[in-house]
Amino acid sequence: MAEIKYWEGFEKKPTNWIVYVQRGKGELTSLSIRGVMLMVITLGLYRFWFVSDLRRFFWSRTLVDDSPLEYTGRGLELFVGFLIAVAILLPLGLGLFGLSLVSPEIAIFGNIVYFVLLTFLGQYALFRARRYRLNRTVWRGLRLHLTGSAWKYAFKAAGWFILSIVTLGLAWPWASASLERFRVNHTWYGNLQFHSTAKWSDIIKPFLVIWVVLVMPVGVLALTSFATWAIFSHNVFTELGSWVMSGLSMFGGLALYATIAPIFGFLVYPWYKAVIMRTYFSHINAGSASLSADFSTGLIYRIWFKAVLMTIAVSIVLGILGTIVYTILSTILPVNIVIDPTYNALLGGIAYILWIAANYVITITIYDFGIWSNVGGSMVISNAGCIEEVQAGSKDSVGGINEGFADALDVGGGFEIGL
Repeated sequence: MAEIKYWEGFEKKPTNWIVYVQRGKGELTSLSIRGVMLMVITLGLYRFWFVSDLRRFFWSRTLVDDSPLEYTGRGLELFVGFLIAVAILLPLGLGLFGLSLVSPEIAIFGNIVYFVLLTFLGQYALFRARRYRLNRTVWRGLRLHLTGSAWKYAFKAAGWFILSIVTLGLAWPWASASLERFRVNHTWYGNLQFHSTAKWSDIIKPFLVIWVVLVMPVGVLALTSFATWAIFSHNVFTELGSWVMSGLSMFGGLALYATIAPIFGFLVYPWYKAVIMRTYFSHINAGSASLSADFSTGLIYRIWFKAVLMTIAVSIVLGILGTIVYTILSTILPVNIVIDPTYNALLGGIAYILWIAANYVITITIYDFGIWSNVGGSMVISNAGCIEEVQAGSKDSVGGINEGFADALDVGGGFEIGL
């Protein structure tokens, strides 16, 4: 049983509620190892039951005012939903593939259409997957649910996506805040509606840091390359020489960018994630109740680097063990087998699967639950008295097909653990 925490100065239960997340003592690690092993054995089919088990674990250890959340989703429900989604999407993919065989021109056009369509349907699927997870979340006997049109959300997201491309990403703060408001404003707990006051101005500063370092250099490189061509094409160089100079300028800049950008992105991502999460969470309210999240950026960095260092350590260990096993097998097996490409490809495939499986366990136990427990455990619900007056909301029939689309489109539905 979780330790009951009260605010200092109160002799009875206060109107400010804390969110408390219980730490598992090895249960999550054993659950993750078992689930990943079964996923490998079943070629990934067990993931529907695995993610349901993980959600039950995460939800049951999250207490709001000392009452745990409950997840009621089932793996079979997700599996059936996935099959239905595949049955709907497969003819579409086969039809576009058939058209692409007619001529190269149609093939190019078909691929573009297919990409745009999948991008649009991906946003539709993500919204429906969120609807499923909320509908399967219960607290104190009342269910959360999500209203609003998934099609409207998809069109909204697609419009913002196009605008972000046209503006080289500068429209993203408006897009992100707008989509956040849409998701939160259609979220209900019983008959109590959530509301978000997030604005673009709340996230513009961290976004500009990312944009200036990761996006703007690409534009500068393009302009530099064009300027190089313009200068030398009208000087002592021939037209071919000017193209060579501009190409070298662009290539050199991109090579430098490709080296620096990933390092910077790796280092700055935890900071950006912390600012966005803290900002969005702290702009959510429901009735007179409001949410605040007071976790430090350093906390996210610790979780991030712990997961990265663990991944590196496990990779080294697996590499050493793999080398030992390969050496032993090479000494006891005939030479014709050892040099057989099929044999080596099989060993390489097994090693890769083991590495992916280990990374799944690390991601779930260290990163996912680390973020969930530490960020969730920093939350406080102020003026929470109105929540005690909530009554059951309207019934919303939501089946596994809602998340099946997201999983079939591979847009985060199948292994999306959080709300």
